[in-house]
Formats: sequence, structure tokens, C-alpha cells
Amino acid sequence: MKKTLSSIIAVFSLIALPFAASAGSVTVKGVHLCCGGCVKGVDKALSKVTGIDFNVNRKGKSVEISGSEAALKKGLAALGNAGYTGKTDGALKVPATKVKKGKVKSLTLSGVHLCCGACVKQAKAAIKDVAGITGNTIANRVKSFEVTGNFEPQELIDALAAAGFSGRLAK
Repeated sequence: MKKTLSSIIAVFSLIALPFAASAGSVTVKGVHLCCGGCVKGVDKALSKVTGIDFNVNRKGKSVEISGSEAALKKGLAALGNAGYTGKTDGALKVPATKVKKGKVKSLTLSGVHLCCGACVKQAKAAIKDVAGITGNTIANRVKSFEVTGNFEPQELIDALAAAGFSGRLAK
């Protein structure tokens, strides 16, 4: 009986060990969470990802995600695709938009989370000091917006990211 019980415990330990070892968490800080709409946007995006648990801290401007490494990567990608980003406390990152080096006259971004006037105000403030930007069509609830001038696209992406926003190049 003792031998059978020991065997069952050993088998269970072998099965459970890989799952325990692969579970972890990542905290994303500096996420743009100005209102309840922003929090709902994060909730909606992360609720679709299986295998994670998450906590959105509006006051702390952070999102904590836990799960396996594969699930964490999917959660971070979902966060970025929903228009949010921030700095993580580990090696895993919210995937960032990559752009070609060299100044452009116009760039259209999509997927930036702009649910309210406060989002718009903060996004506009984030890009106002990017050298060469002369105009933008950032507005409440738009799916995409254009930025014009003579500027480095990566500086625009980085400025938005510093304010907790993520976006993609519009197709």
C-alpha cells in the first residue's frame, strides 16, 4: 500500500513539475490607463487569452499577467494589439512596432487605444516634442490616425510607447 501511494505521488510530481516550472508572471508598468474605458480595453484584450490570469491596476498604471511562458507571450501580444504598452520587469516584452529608419513626411498608425478625450490629450502630448512633427489627426475613438511633418518614425513610436500607448503601421 505504501509503495503504491509513493508511486502515485512520484508520478503526480513528475507530471506537475513541468507546469510549475514554466509558470511565471510579468508586470507591465507605465501602461496608459487614464479611465475605466482603458481598463475595460485591457480586460477585453486579455480575457481572450487562454492560460493567463491578470490584474489591472489603474491607479498604479500597471498590468500583472501570470501563466506559462507561452501564455505570457500571447498575453503581452494581446496587450500591444489592443493599443497598450509599458516597461516589463523581465525578459518578456510587449512586442513593439518596427519601422524603417529615415525621415518620413507622413505616417498612419492604427490600433492605438483612444477611448476618451483624456487618451487623446495624452497621446497628443506624447508626440508634441518629436522633432519634425507638424500635424496629426489624433481624435477620440479613431481606428487610425495620421502624423505629418518631416520626422523619424521610430521617434514617434517611442514617444507614444513612453506614454503607455502601442500602435501598428496602418496597411
